[in-house]
Amino acid sequence: MLQQIFEFLAWVVGAAVVVGVAGAIVGEALRFISRRVTNPKIAWLCGNLSLGEGFGLGLVVASFIVAGAYAAAGGDGVDYGYAWFRYAIGGALAFAAYGIVASRRSA
Repeated sequence: MLQQIFEFLAWVVGAAVVVGVAGAIVGEALRFISRRVTNPKIAWLCGNLSLGEGFGLGLVVASFIVAGAYAAAGGDGVDYGYAWFRYAIGGALAFAAYGIVASRRSA
């Protein structure tokens, strides 16, 4: 029983770390692109993203990319829906951790 609990916690934390790092990288790339958008027809969508917005969008995009890579590397035995669900949970946990850390007041 205890081993199954640790296995589940490792599964969730591992997914959160992978999607969190990938989401941060994708989010920074989106922020870099969004600061250079000058066309007003596109700027309303992604003009000058904040750190939280960039990280959130990066997590969404990264959850699809990481799940696709996981399903492709796993061969025929891995379902994409299962992989996406796994990394979507990790993305939600990573965003919650970001929200907790970002809302703390420094002394």
